[in-house]
Amino acid sequence: MIKVVSFDLDGTLADLNFEEAVWFKGIPALYAKQHGIPFKKALAEVSAEYSKVSPLEVEWYDVNYWFRRLGLKGSPRRVLSAARHNIKLYPDTLPALRRLKKKFRLAIVSNATRDFIGFKLKADGLGGYFSEVFSAPSDFGLVKGNAGVFEEACRRLMVRPAEMVHVGDQYAFDVLAARKAGVKAFLLDRRGMRKDRYVVGDLLEFCGRLQGL
Repeated sequence: MIKVVSFDLDGTLADLNFEEAVWFKGIPALYAKQHGIPFKKALAEVSAEYSKVSPLEVEWYDVNYWFRRLGLKGSPRRVLSAARHNIKLYPDTLPALRRLKKKFRLAIVSNATRDFIGFKLKADGLGGYFSEVFSAPSDFGLVKGNAGVFEEACRRLMVRPAEMVHVGDQYAFDVLAARKAGVKAFLLDRRGMRKDRYVVGDLLEFCGRLQGL
């Protein structure tokens, strides 16, 4: 019996415009100002630094780490705050959450750090739908590709892995890792590129699929 439905955040509940504005606009702009160079050159140099760290490393997601590495002055929170107007939920997000909250406990399991999650939860009252919100890097010191993230989430939610279903848009992070932990998982493919029993095109389709579990 399913008791908890968990969601990835970025690319699943909300689009990626906020992240792109921070990583590829706000931070390069600050770098350009500090070094007195054109934005285009700053973007190239900052992007080159990003490429030296793997998305499988916790540091890749940590804006404070990047401020230190790039030698940036000022507050990372100020950069995030300046970009918050870019936060946008997908049209199916709130209708799906309203529907599922009537029957299940809802949670978020994300690779985003608490810095980013805090801003996104304020968008259209998103945070009010969830009983728990987990940041793999901030809360567990792990990247979501590690099955231990889902195991620890289940422990804190006080459910067995078989009592939880997860959905997200990254196959390795949201599906393989969840299944390795014993959690049922669906891949969200909004572009309709993949066809499979456990692939859904949007969150309302996901709601329908849960009826058969």
